[in-house]
Amino acid sequence: MPEAQRPFAGRLNVVLSRQPHPAVKAALRLPDSVVLAPSLDAALAELRSCEDREALETIHVIGGASVYDLALSSGVVDLLLLTHVQRQAESIETDTAMTWPLPADSPYQRVLQGPPMLENGFLFQFTAWAKRGNGQLEAPEELAAGFEFLPPESCGRMSLSICC
Repeated sequence: MPEAQRPFAGRLNVVLSRQPHPAVKAALRLPDSVVLAPSLDAALAELRSCEDREALETIHVIGGASVYDLALSSGVVDLLLLTHVQRQAESIETDTAMTWPLPADSPYQRVLQGPPMLENGFLFQFTAWAKRGNGQLEAPEELAAGFEFLPPESCGRMSLSICC
């Protein structure tokens, strides 16, 4: 497994795998702290039962597209952290793509956006999207230069459980 794609050290890592067998874990040279799960439901069950459950603040889903689709269709995603990337000249191939912009009936509303930035011929913008009606999200005390907070239409308490 390439170093850039290896699980983060010092953190609980639950990896979705169609072959969650010890031999696969050994072949990929994954540390003992990495848990293989055969499904999103099994991964969430593992996280709910872990001994450090109280220390879990946020679960980050790191895809491919099929993992993102699975997480989004499950309804457990409260917050999306997205980077919209465009190539200035010709189109580019990427490993993950989402329908953009999100449809009007999407359960998510943009609540934070960064300024459009241009680097090496790529135009990109960081955004955050919160699930509608999932609680009150308050403006952060400090925002990086050019970032803008857009309060969501919601009320009550928000639990940010999964980020994509």
